[in-house]
Amino acid sequence: LAMFPLEIMLQSGVPLFRDRPMIFNFAVAGLAAVAIVRSVLAGESPLRNLANPATFAALGFYLWGYLSSLWSPDPEIGMSLTVSGVPYWILFLALAPMLVPRAEILGPMCTSILIVGAATTAVILVDPNFGFYAGRFGVQISLSERTNPLALGTLGGTMMVIAGLTLFSERTWFGKSWRSVAFTMGAGLCLLSGSRGQMIFAVLVVLAFFPIAYRMRNAKGIALAGLAGVLVAGGLYFAATRFISSENEDRWTAESLTTGGAGRLDNAIELLSAWGTRPEAWVQGLGVSAFQTLNSRSGDKYSHVLLADSLGEVGLVGFTLLMTVLGLTWGNVRRLLALLDLDGATRIGVTLVASLVAYQFLLANKQGSLLGSPILFTLAIMLGRVRKELDARVAAEDPIEDDEHLEDACAEAATAEVGWRS
Repeated sequence: LAMFPLEIMLQSGVPLFRDRPMIFNFAVAGLAAVAIVRSVLAGESPLRNLANPATFAALGFYLWGYLSSLWSPDPEIGMSLTVSGVPYWILFLALAPMLVPRAEILGPMCTSILIVGAATTAVILVDPNFGFYAGRFGVQISLSERTNPLALGTLGGTMMVIAGLTLFSERTWFGKSWRSVAFTMGAGLCLLSGSRGQMIFAVLVVLAFFPIAYRMRNAKGIALAGLAGVLVAGGLYFAATRFISSENEDRWTAESLTTGGAGRLDNAIELLSAWGTRPEAWVQGLGVSAFQTLNSRSGDKYSHVLLADSLGEVGLVGFTLLMTVLGLTWGNVRRLLALLDLDGATRIGVTLVASLVAYQFLLANKQGSLLGSPILFTLAIMLGRVRKELDARVAAEDPIEDDEHLEDACAEAATAEVGWRS
């Protein structure tokens, strides 16, 4: 989840990673593989409960997107995009979900992301090789290439979501304090990178998940949420005064925000119009990378809107698979929160991952391509896996779970009572 910002940080100071960026990617995949082997040696099955509906729907979406290169308007571009993405899909959709077998791991996972993110941000903020170009913060890798500012902004927004929803999950003041600092650092990274959507969506997600994270069902929960809101507002104000300067302030004007949103809407309309005028493509779609062949007014290579891409490029089949993933995730989150109602620590972990799913979904409809948002599906698969594991655990602890078994048990109890009385 933090690999791309870490790669950017290393590219700034280590020429090897700048010249051969794939080395770091292989290192991350290798680390994941070592962790999986370690879990196997510890007696954990990395494949247990991975076979669940969310996994099948997510893999189906990517497989259908890959196959759509066969009928893409430009098969060469479509095939090159899908083939180059396969190693990342293996890492995100296969290896990463193997690392999270139980719901109890979700909370520590998010805390680890926050720690790694804070450390990475601290190094970036003091690194003199980072600078502005056209209002965007990053490193000049070569004469014609700069690092991706959106990767930095996404890490910053992720830190904001995790820290904002766990400000009062820690019992010590030290825990509360460092999470407040991490929230401010994440906001600063968003502002520096000029990632407007990352910043706005992070704030919206934090506000939307406040009632769940702080359980606003009584006066204490409302008070905690209110205090957390004050701290979030304070962190945002401090970050804005510290990290917005003459070099990037144009990115944060109302006109700039409106222009960016209008451009995404135009792209979506163009793609869906092209799809709608071709009834033979309604089911299977126009094919991956079809938007690139439309000669759109924006000149973008993709629409930046996942919902539009899923309908226009992979048709009703792909759109149905995407909606299935989202619907299953919604159901998994509700089930997990209900089962973990009295387990505060694990419940907050589920809440955090649910909020990150919402965050990734919003980002995918602001900057994502058809198959370019794998973390969204990674988190959906994780939730499906831990839900299946928790369901099995509950069933083992209380085998009288569904109505049919309950009716049978009641009948047996009634028979036993009659026998005892006679």
